[in-house]
Amino acid sequence: MASRPNGGSDGAWRLGRRAFLAVASAAALGALTAGRTLGQAASPGTAIDFPPSTSVDPFGDLAFALDGDVERIFRFVADEVRYEPYAGALRGARGTLASRAGNSADQALLLAALLAAADLPTRFAWGAIDGPTAATLIGSSVSPAEAARIDAVERLLGPLDLDPVPPPDPTVEARMRRPGSTPDDVGAWLARQVDGTVSLITDALSGAGITLPGTFTTVPQRERDQHVWVQVSNGPDWMDLDPSLPGQISGQALATATTTMASLPDDMWHRVDLAVIAESVSSGALTETPSMSFATTAAELSNVPISYVSVTPEGMKAVGASIGGGLDGWKTYVPVLIIGQAGYGGRPFRFSSGTGLFAGSGPAPDGEATAAWLQVTVSAPDAEPVVVRREVFDRVGDVARVSGSFDPSRLAPIELVSLGPDMPTEYPPARTSHWLTVSNGTPSFSGFPADVTGPDLGHMAAAAHGYQLARELSAAALGIDRGVRIFQNGANIAGVSLDAQAGTGSGPASFVADIWHRSFGQSPLGDIRASLPPALLSGVVSHAAERLLYESPAASADGSSFVGASVGAVFDAASATGIGLRVLTSATVPEDMALPADVALRLSRRLTDGWVAILPGHGVPLAGSDRIGWWLVDPATGETMDEMDDGRGQISPYAYTLRIAQTGAEALRASKLTCMVAGAAALATLFLWGTTAAGWLQAFAKGTSGGGAVLLAALSYFSVINGGTTAAIVATCLS
Repeated sequence: MASRPNGGSDGAWRLGRRAFLAVASAAALGALTAGRTLGQAASPGTAIDFPPSTSVDPFGDLAFALDGDVERIFRFVADEVRYEPYAGALRGARGTLASRAGNSADQALLLAALLAAADLPTRFAWGAIDGPTAATLIGSSVSPAEAARIDAVERLLGPLDLDPVPPPDPTVEARMRRPGSTPDDVGAWLARQVDGTVSLITDALSGAGITLPGTFTTVPQRERDQHVWVQVSNGPDWMDLDPSLPGQISGQALATATTTMASLPDDMWHRVDLAVIAESVSSGALTETPSMSFATTAAELSNVPISYVSVTPEGMKAVGASIGGGLDGWKTYVPVLIIGQAGYGGRPFRFSSGTGLFAGSGPAPDGEATAAWLQVTVSAPDAEPVVVRREVFDRVGDVARVSGSFDPSRLAPIELVSLGPDMPTEYPPARTSHWLTVSNGTPSFSGFPADVTGPDLGHMAAAAHGYQLARELSAAALGIDRGVRIFQNGANIAGVSLDAQAGTGSGPASFVADIWHRSFGQSPLGDIRASLPPALLSGVVSHAAERLLYESPAASADGSSFVGASVGAVFDAASATGIGLRVLTSATVPEDMALPADVALRLSRRLTDGWVAILPGHGVPLAGSDRIGWWLVDPATGETMDEMDDGRGQISPYAYTLRIAQTGAEALRASKLTCMVAGAAALATLFLWGTTAAGWLQAFAKGTSGGGAVLLAALSYFSVINGGTTAAIVATCLS
């Protein structure tokens, strides 16, 4: 697979996004996009350049506003873009401009883009900085708490003096004024969740003799060794423009240049590589092969909607995509990734379906699909890649897979379910779908791609993007009050899934909010001393924001609380029933905890990787079944994250027991699933309103001074829109 900063794909074929959506709507269990214009697929194996996330060019307008003047452009980046310490190029020019913050590489990329927009030739330079210079850079980012709050508001919502302010929506305003949904109520609820969870974790660790460090993020060695800046052509010479330090003088750099280059090298970029991994029977054994892969930088995927669905060959033929002839007696699905404006198809999954070739009386034939996963690999310079998988379907299970006890003669045929009159039968688990968004800095409040606001699959990606915003708001509202400025120092990936793993003729389909990957840094404030371990606070705030959207009283239509399948809910249930906590520091999971074999295996892997786990002594009744989850803490750094027993950082906000017929022929006629998707993705309303929502939030916060009031108003808004609107739509659709 070619690895390129501008992206590329290894797959069976490529299909235009609009053409694909015409078919993928039905494949994702409902007709969401009927009537789209059809197109033609590319040749098999063709690698396609990744399309830009938006056609808007912010650099030309800004360079024009700065008169194309070298000094004014340099002063903007040096004085208005805050330094944040992390290694390598993470956000790119566009993300750095949106975040108004970045490390030396990202600041240089922004400066170079603005100078290029003014038709000024540039190149990059790098050299090593010493310890005192690194300390000066860290110090330059320290600000008073109120300034940090205002900065957070303006990055997320726009300038506070937006005028004119649109009138508030009466229905939403009424919801936000009710008890439990005001900014003060939301802030108090969130604070209780964060402070209570931090105390729970620190008390448990203290009992095990573990004390977490109270340190903040320092300048990584890679950033010290490769401090990057820009040189602009100045007649026969090149002039240094090093924007990392506010007040820096043009013509001077913080280091001596040891290397100059036209562009930053590939190994300097953070990457998010996507793949669909298929497992099948081959000569009586299990073999994994990539069905497709897509490689690009984290910067290119920022704020881009990503969808995974599967379609049938018959559906693909309707839009002219050829994937090869089918075989009699086999049920076939084609995995498809939709990334931004383009769809990429992979090699099909094939099931012999219990007819002819494989009726359960003999070994599974070669080519029989046994499992498939959507895989994300997150890579940062000088760090080991992090591989995250989410199951599409799995007929074997990890325990049998790891132990080598799989016997192809004991593999049961798949169960095909009728979709209704004149509709084909389906294998529901193969229909599991995922929607993702990537955030590397400040997620866009109103700039999420406009093409997801139509009636298509992008609505689900908008729901995941809404979580990114809520997390950022929560970090700003709570972290700053506790002396910690939380920033993203790597790719943060959130998703929602239509989980059909239990799919049978009467099984449930669940919408699951899921955190795939998180990465945060922490900076101090000038006037508030940190009261909690900074890295621990970052991880807890991330989870609390998710609970805010789905489990808080503000997130329901009537102000009641919802108990979801989350780590926080697991610990609440354990506390309510008197179940004690365990702290595990070795790779052996105690047998007396009586964890299911697959759960114990998953937890053991985490412990082997060096995490300390905090969890209840055994499973708790939750949302209709026994569940367990744990907090994972790195004792060396304090990095903290939550994980459920299925490996997800998840909350299951909605579970619908629907017959497959409802999601097939009936859904096509009555559009019930369209209602479900619209309900689960009610946060997409935010992106339709755009700056109107930002203006309304500021109007709502009038009368209370300070950026903190606006942040709390925004948190209330997110909770109400997500909960109230979702509940109303789902109740209407499924009544």
